[in-house]
Amino acid sequence: MRVKKLPFGRRAGLLLLLAAGLLAAAGFQFRDAPPPDDDVRRVQAVRRSFNIVVRSLGVLDAGQAHMVASTLKGSKGKIIYLIDDGAWVKKGDVLVKLDPAPFEEEIRELQGKSKRLAAALEAKKQLLEWEKNRVVKELSSAEFKIRKAELELLKYRKGEGPLQLLQYQDELKKISKKRNRYQRYLNDLRRLQQQGYDNQGEMARAEQELREVEEKYAAAKRQVESYQNYVYPSMLKKLEADIEQAKVELAQIRKGSVHRVAQAKSSVDEVEALLENCRRDLEESRKKLKQTVIRAPSDGIVILYEAYRSGRKRKPRIGDLVLQNQPILYLPDISTMIVKTRVREIDLHKVEVGKSCDVTVDAYPDRKFTGRIAFIGALAAGSGADARGGKYFQMTVVLDRPDSRLRPGMTARVSILAARVENVLTLPVYAIFEDRDGRYCYRCRAGGCEKVRIKTGRENEDFAEVLAGIRPGDWVRAVPPPAVEEL
Repeated sequence: MRVKKLPFGRRAGLLLLLAAGLLAAAGFQFRDAPPPDDDVRRVQAVRRSFNIVVRSLGVLDAGQAHMVASTLKGSKGKIIYLIDDGAWVKKGDVLVKLDPAPFEEEIRELQGKSKRLAAALEAKKQLLEWEKNRVVKELSSAEFKIRKAELELLKYRKGEGPLQLLQYQDELKKISKKRNRYQRYLNDLRRLQQQGYDNQGEMARAEQELREVEEKYAAAKRQVESYQNYVYPSMLKKLEADIEQAKVELAQIRKGSVHRVAQAKSSVDEVEALLENCRRDLEESRKKLKQTVIRAPSDGIVILYEAYRSGRKRKPRIGDLVLQNQPILYLPDISTMIVKTRVREIDLHKVEVGKSCDVTVDAYPDRKFTGRIAFIGALAAGSGADARGGKYFQMTVVLDRPDSRLRPGMTARVSILAARVENVLTLPVYAIFEDRDGRYCYRCRAGGCEKVRIKTGRENEDFAEVLAGIRPGDWVRAVPPPAVEEL
């Protein structure tokens, strides 16, 4: 019978397997032995200590900053001076000057208008005072007329009227006495005539005189009756009517005077309001003139603000027109610098506000800065297409000390020491694999390797703590083995 020889490589492999089996039967273990082929893709499980560090990438920014913009309304803000981009300024330094000419012209016009209105107001006030004095005089005259009419009534009722009546009555009494005397004289002549002493001439004369006295008596009596019954009462009514008329005139004067004074006061108020508005506009124009010079609200470094101007995005320059609240430059105060960054959702439990951290910037890679976490956002957000569904939280780090070399916008790298793991069994994270059933590794044996389920604990980007599944000294593959080698 012919025996077929095996190739040398296969014979060597069988011999090695046979030797390994004999040694295993004898109680030897290859756990601490180096890989038989010294494959660099194999690593050993060893005890070590390592740091758990949370790293993030962010951007430097000023802890406090001011956006400088024009406060002028409209489009009158034309830049005639602009500080250089990147210049260092102190609080109060001039940053921007806008063309003051429109506001200076406006101030001159308003000053002239204010003077004219002030003169007009003074004239209106004088007219008001004149109207008030006129009203006072008219009212005094009307009141005096009432008092005069009342006195006339009182005088006529208690003085002239009764006195005139008494005079007429006295005159009537005198004529009555004279009539009686002439009547007695005539009667005496008639008795003498009856006794025989006839004196025709004397009797005729006496009769003529009596007739004349009778006529005078009748006239005087009519005068007394007329005055007493008609003239005196009508005169009283007339004087009373004069009083009422004077009172009506007083009421009309009061009503008319109120209207005239109110009209004059309204004219004063109108001009006064115009003057007040003019002065307010003048004060506003003076404020606008002051606003044409924009000064630094704090110390900082000037960063001209890029915006769309004339159809393209660029920084402002002399000659540009700026609108109200349109940003011109950004003035960060770099005495306090912060890093705006973010932390992964899976690392959120490792960080907290107040925790210290190290910061490096790409511009100075050999320089390390220290800081602390000042803010962690409350809302999670996706990180974009490269996040693979992961979420991040905003985080702000405040640097402990300022450095004049740092600038807003620099790339910053933050390292946060979350924990220190001491003397635990570890494997490199690249030698650990995961499927839906959990984590595993490929442990090396003399004849190949086997898939071993492991339990891991704390880890960083380089090493993971192994809690169960392998022992110190075990060798595992860093990459999955070919299927033919798997036991």
